[in-house]
Order: sequence, then structure tokens, then C-alpha cells
Amino acid sequence: MSSEQKICAKKILDRIVSFILTAIGICTILTIGIWFILPYYTEYNYIQTCVEEGHDKNLCQQIWEELEKLD
Repeated sequence: MSSEQKICAKKILDRIVSFILTAIGICTILTIGIWFILPYYTEYNYIQTCVEEGHDKNLCQQIWEELEKLD
């Protein structure tokens, strides 16, 4: 291999590795974000559904807190 081919191959490999590391980083950040946001979304969704069924919001909140204590 000539010197120019080695430089070209190195640039291509650097780009591939950079892309893979960027993709892994983005996936990691999204996973951590979902990990922290999901419990709050679950609580919000439960309370919204409870209120839509005609219950008082305070009652729904109390029921949710009791369910959390059971876990």
C-alpha cells in the first residue's frame, strides 16, 4: 500500500469509528433520559386517566401515592 492509500484508509476508519461512538453516545443519552422521565410520565398518565373517569384529582393523587408505597 502506498502512503496515500494508508492515509485515505485511516480517514475512512476514523469517520466510521467517530460515527459509531456518536451513535452510542446518543443512544446512551436517550436511554438515561427515558429512564428518568418514564416514572413521571406514568404518574401523570395515571392521574389524567383517573380524572377523566370522573374522580377528584386529589383522590387520584392519594391513590397513586398509596400505590407507590406498596412498591
